[in-house]
Amino acid sequence: MILDPPQSADCTQQVQSALDANAEVVLPEDHDYPVKMVQVRKPQNKLRLDAGASLIGTTYEYADSKALLVAETAEHVEISGEGSVVVFHDDRYAGQHRPCVQIAGGSIGTHISGVQLSSAHGDGITIHAEPDQPPPRDIQIVGVTANRCWRNGISVSCVDGLDIEDCVLTCSRGVAAMAGLAIEPDIPAHVVRRLRMTDSQLTGHERYAFQVQLMKHGEQVDAQLKNCHLQSLGRPTGVYPSSTVGIFSAPPAGDNARIIFDRCIIDGGEGPIVWLKDVAGSDVLFVDCEFRRGLGKCERGDLRVEWSDELPADKVGSLTLVNCRSPHEDFDVRLVGPEGKCHGLRGTIRRPGKQVRVERTWIDLIGV
Repeated sequence: MILDPPQSADCTQQVQSALDANAEVVLPEDHDYPVKMVQVRKPQNKLRLDAGASLIGTTYEYADSKALLVAETAEHVEISGEGSVVVFHDDRYAGQHRPCVQIAGGSIGTHISGVQLSSAHGDGITIHAEPDQPPPRDIQIVGVTANRCWRNGISVSCVDGLDIEDCVLTCSRGVAAMAGLAIEPDIPAHVVRRLRMTDSQLTGHERYAFQVQLMKHGEQVDAQLKNCHLQSLGRPTGVYPSSTVGIFSAPPAGDNARIIFDRCIIDGGEGPIVWLKDVAGSDVLFVDCEFRRGLGKCERGDLRVEWSDELPADKVGSLTLVNCRSPHEDFDVRLVGPEGKCHGLRGTIRRPGKQVRVERTWIDLIGV
């Protein structure tokens, strides 16, 4: 069904009724549809935005601050096209975290492709489940652009199977985490399994290109980024650190995370290029990656590994570098923490004119 041109200043009912009554709805080119919130909730529902078509968020009250477009606990729904999904950013509503798109708990096989997400009050895409919901499963995001979101390009708190391919996530700013892709499980039931991101760009973000924030719950996180370009401004916010890649945990940690970067280019900003803090029980692997400074040498180090007294001695994590490189002769691996908290650091970093092989514990490298 091709939707009629907009019928009023608020087209929520027009768009929602069409989706509820038809398997596929097309928003025609060069039309703007102001809406409060639209739910794609029938199995096999399809919403396509033709070139120049837009969903534009209308002014809303705080109680209505849900996503503009919600894939709601349904199987195999699709949101696609060359049009835009835009939330008009108004500073009066800053901090209400209203994303462009939300993929809700219990969703299976949601597919989002081609759309342009811009100026969200919160995330471009939020993938989340309530405590009583199963995680969204087998989600695909392909060829999507998310620009100038007020929080993150994509935020994931819970998912079982997520493929992100050929996406461009740029210029997140506003409220934390201000990242391109943020993984942030926040209750014990939240797991992030089988997350794969390939051939994507995460650039120009205020604080992080890629961030993982583990809490104290022993979350399971399994993520891999392949052939991606990551770059951030790396600007700190108050006492909070910033880096292009940031993987942090709140001790005492019981983490069970495995995160792999494969053939990625990682460019720094004001902060370290990579910052790991208190990631006990987690394994981080960089394979064939290149680390480059963006704004000169950072006083905190290029690759910073930090741990605290609260880190459990029996929780051993590792950082592995396989055939990685940097164009900087003075590339700096900075290790910060009390003695006795040993974690594995091994691998190689190639620098101009030399190759350094590392195969010790983090504690042995303090001061090197």
